Amino acid sequence: MSKLTLAILSLALVACAKDKTADEYQREKAAQNKALYDSVAGDYSGVVYAKEDGAVMGTMSLALTSDQLANPPKDSDLAIGTPILAGSMTYLNESKLTLTAPLGVYDPTTGAYQADMPVNANDKMTITGTITGGALTGTLQAQRYPGSGGRFRLALNGGSVETLLERARPGWRPAPKDSTKTFTGSGKFDRDTPRTMHIEVSRPASRVEDFLDLFFPSAEKLIGVTVRFTDTVGAHFPNAHWDPLSGRVEGESPGNGYTMKLVCESFYFRAQRGSFYCIYSTTRSSPIRIDFKPPFN
Repeated sequence: MSKLTLAILSLALVACAKDKTADEYQREKAAQNKALYDSVAGDYSGVVYAKEDGAVMGTMSLALTSDQLANPPKDSDLAIGTPILAGSMTYLNESKLTLTAPLGVYDPTTGAYQADMPVNANDKMTITGTITGGALTGTLQAQRYPGSGGRFRLALNGGSVETLLERARPGWRPAPKDSTKTFTGSGKFDRDTPRTMHIEVSRPASRVEDFLDLFFPSAEKLIGVTVRFTDTVGAHFPNAHWDPLSGRVEGESPGNGYTMKLVCESFYFRAQRGSFYCIYSTTRSSPIRIDFKPPFN
């Protein structure tokens, strides 16, 4: 074989090798990215604390799965084959709710992670954070109400949301089918000495409503309120109006020849952390103010 023939064959092999390397480059790069995403996939869980005052808002777990995008959304710049971290979030406060984050974006260089989760037809939650050292640290908030969000540090294999909430909120129990919370305060009749009084507030239990109360304090809601002055004397307001954003409650009910009214301020039901008060009055008697102070179960 001549030197010229050997040279031609060598060039041909080099050309083939170059073509093969170029052809495989994208697959190798995708495999490398996939491996980086795989390295942070897993189940993360922890306690969520309110941005405003650090109070326990609940617990959450986030199951992250490494995947590649098959069908990019029409309004997305992501391409087919783009690595993603698909997520499934479980949130627990009074009841448990699961939301999905199918298009989580992760930056292997910085550890930054971001994902949106639809709650209903109009509202979305956003998770923003950083994955490093076996933990995801960041924030959870509604897109329309970022001020009502929470902060968290979710540890890889950090435990169940139930166990975490029992530790963070001693005495916690799952919400019953009809969610009723009792608050104990202090009030008095005219010149009487202060005595213990209670209000019982009820709403039909709902996983979504429980979650919306914490992160979407917007729409006015109907609640049932019963004021317990003593063990045998009380007043019931079955359709009181509650504004979760301002914390104001207004109720009116007919009595035996008179009208009963109730006004409460700074009341936040499941998210109650600070003090609040209620004023009960009738068309026949002087107002009774009842003050409620934490801690609340």
